[in-house]
Amino acid sequence: MTTGEKIMPFRAKREKTKRLTSIQSMRGYAAVLVLIAHSVDLASMHGERFFMNQWLHLENFGAIGVDLFFVISGFVMANSVANRNGPRASRNFLVMRWLRIAPPYIIISFILIAITIAQRASINPISIANLFLFIPWFDTSTFTMPPLDVGWTLSFEFTFYLLVALMVLLRLGDKIEWLSLGIVALVGLGVVLPDDIFLLQWVTNPIFLEFALGIGAYSLWKRRALETARVGWLALGLSGGLVLVVQAVMGFGDVSEVANIVDGTLSLQRVFWWGVPGAAIFIAVIAFERPSTGIAARISGRIGDASYSIYLVHILALMVYSSAVTHMPFGLPPTVVFVGAIAVGICAGIFYFRFVENPLRLRMETTATIMFRMNSMGNQPQ
Repeated sequence: MTTGEKIMPFRAKREKTKRLTSIQSMRGYAAVLVLIAHSVDLASMHGERFFMNQWLHLENFGAIGVDLFFVISGFVMANSVANRNGPRASRNFLVMRWLRIAPPYIIISFILIAITIAQRASINPISIANLFLFIPWFDTSTFTMPPLDVGWTLSFEFTFYLLVALMVLLRLGDKIEWLSLGIVALVGLGVVLPDDIFLLQWVTNPIFLEFALGIGAYSLWKRRALETARVGWLALGLSGGLVLVVQAVMGFGDVSEVANIVDGTLSLQRVFWWGVPGAAIFIAVIAFERPSTGIAARISGRIGDASYSIYLVHILALMVYSSAVTHMPFGLPPTVVFVGAIAVGICAGIFYFRFVENPLRLRMETTATIMFRMNSMGNQPQ
């Protein structure tokens, strides 16, 4: 769910090409979808007859942005480790991943922890452990949510990163598609492994299949299969969109509920209902990748760049916004509250990206790169 990776079209190294801008835009759409889901909840608190609760099944539908993030992450990580192999490459990959996602996440989490302490509420130590370690090493029966609720998705992300790093360590970075088969095998093992060990439940959770879908999309793109039969890929994307429209009309059960995903209860159903259609749309979009200009492209790109910050900071921003709306001397219509919440979430995310996430990322990644190079020079034979 992070930003900044440059996705380069698969060409000869000597040919200069632009990154896939559509992926960055889709990151932005995914973040805004999650923001919409939480904005609906906020608007509903300020008015019982909010339109999105009255028509169709749209209340939690924006949660599909998480599944789109997972698909995109599978694609991006497969691309980032292509032809990287060995222990050093594996270590560098994990360090850079942690530096990219952890610092801005920890900063927001600490603010929420401070608020919790100020309200004299208790904090579960395991929640703090899951914040720093991502992997739920200390959970025994269920996942303990980190201080920032959306962090549960980052725990799945980092678990996936460990699997990618393992492939690089085994010198299979140039055959990353094997990881898709490995994920399928892990999910299959989850059916027969003991269900009383939570960590085993976690690493065999069917939600990891969404990362595998992203790797599959990368394999198609790498082999330039998306450059032919574009009508077929368009039809695939439209089919995925149709499935989502049907769900908006007919409903999608409880696949949007986090508790049903972290324990694996409805993860497979969520992959089927949201992950597969999301992957189909994603494939169709990158199959029709075209350079785009104009104000719409610039806005889309700006939101895409700030997508991780929007994802992280919007919960805190909506808390402040909700308090402000509550203390207004006059009431606002729920629809106005909803639109305002989206605007506040996006603006707060862009601000956080501009002044916190991006400068911090650049500084830390530069420092880490220098250290890697010094270490590499120190290990060279004299």
